[in-house]
Amino acid sequence: MNRTNNKQGFTLVELLVVIAIIGILLAILLPALARARATARATRDATQLKQVHSGWLTSAAQSGGIFPTPGLKRRLPVNGQLIMGRGPEDVTQNSHANVHSLAVMENLYPAELLVSTAEVSPNVSTMTFYEYDRKNPAQNVYWDDRMRSDLLAVSHTSYAALPLAGPRKAKHWNSSSDSSFATLGNRGCKDGDVQQMLNSKTSEIHGPPREWWGHIVYNDNSVQLEKTFFPEKFKRVGTNNAFDNTFKNDLGSASSGTGSDVWLYLVKSMGGNANAVTIPTDNWD
Repeated sequence: MNRTNNKQGFTLVELLVVIAIIGILLAILLPALARARATARATRDATQLKQVHSGWLTSAAQSGGIFPTPGLKRRLPVNGQLIMGRGPEDVTQNSHANVHSLAVMENLYPAELLVSTAEVSPNVSTMTFYEYDRKNPAQNVYWDDRMRSDLLAVSHTSYAALPLAGPRKAKHWNSSSDSSFATLGNRGCKDGDVQQMLNSKTSEIHGPPREWWGHIVYNDNSVQLEKTFFPEKFKRVGTNNAFDNTFKNDLGSASSGTGSDVWLYLVKSMGGNANAVTIPTDNWD
């Protein structure tokens, strides 16, 4: 009795057709998947920024309206003696690393919130082992000093913020609820220079290639995705009524003397004294 084997495999042509169909589907689906992932990262990033600013508002509600200020915790001595809660502000303590480390120590937000979900710099990473036991007011220690904000070496935060110096600090480092002034956001390229944007890591955080998009947190706790260094919500500055640049220190403008000029920057260290504060200028990408 003869049996006929009717089993047949795929022909080469059929395999090629299947592979071609899979390739077409991948070409259609992968860009959509990439966009979905980018949207999810951007949404999470905006949420993190809002939570950080909300933590500052919580602190302000308990501190006379002022946001966390390291120099007002670790103060200068009075007649050679350290007195908790008294003495002049030590402005050299007001780096952004210390601002965030103080906030983490006071449970305003966790260290994990300080690194963007869209971070692109290899020098930025979460501080995974924050040591709460380091706090010792008797020794004038109020936060974990190992937190850093140096983009050229190690930074435990992605975000730019208002430098704690000058008239900007006096006017806006508090719960002013000013909807036209920004105090926190995704960092940008040096001096808000469009030419520098083309080669800046910050143009890779959100949005199309070689184009800066970023979330900006205004002092009313609103968060907005901006696609320009000159947001419409900002007030104009200077004697020529120029558009305010998010990342430029417009010291030459008349409005900078009254604190109206926005400047978001990641400050790695502070120098000087209460009359003249020195801020490094090489901490952008």
